[in-house]
Amino acid sequence: KAGKAGPTRNKAALATGDAGTAKHHVPGKVVAFRVEQWRKWAANALMVQPERNQRVLAALVLAGDMRAVARERYADVATKVAGFKKAGSESLPLRRTLEQADRFDAGQAATLVQAVAAAAAYGIDNEGLEALLNYLEVDEAKTFVLGDSYLDLLTVSELESLAEEVGLRKAMGGAYQKARAGKRTDFIKGLLAVAGFAYAGAVPKAMRYPRRGFERADRAGDSIDSSPGESSAEAEAVE
Repeated sequence: KAGKAGPTRNKAALATGDAGTAKHHVPGKVVAFRVEQWRKWAANALMVQPERNQRVLAALVLAGDMRAVARERYADVATKVAGFKKAGSESLPLRRTLEQADRFDAGQAATLVQAVAAAAAYGIDNEGLEALLNYLEVDEAKTFVLGDSYLDLLTVSELESLAEEVGLRKAMGGAYQKARAGKRTDFIKGLLAVAGFAYAGAVPKAMRYPRRGFERADRAGDSIDSSPGESSAEAEAVE
């Protein structure tokens, strides 16, 4: 159901990299960071997959999860897309919002309908978020870029493990030990300054979401069992 914090089981799964990632402890700062990124990835995918967006919207209603829609975030999008006038932190009466919505042109209205499901990605609980990522087949390698926003969350020993995991240590060669011998900030700078290293798509296990199979319709009368694969490339996040 809706809410920022999911059930206890979900928190445990998020902290251990349950299903699809190696089971290891993930620091709390990394858990918070990755959930924020997962929400953004799901919202982006919903804005570039119109058919699945419609089905997600229907599923949210059927599951009683429409309260997951982050109203303030959605209102920000409506303001950006169509000049919607907010009333501070207060809710406007339906009559007022209908008057404003009636001024949206067809393109604006279509975008804002899609944005409903995308805004829900920011309010759904952990279990629902993982379901969205799997249904939308989000590919972390197409969305994640290894950078200082992630490395700044790690201790020196965690940086060492990361460098080994994603191949940075090997790519740095002899420069690795020199960078490691310096201060943590210098170590991070060294890790992020490796010529020719593909930081885009260098996804640590801790940033991957748990894979769950979906029974999907094949649109030919039968149903097939499907697991996540590639997602659509890029979209503007509902931020």
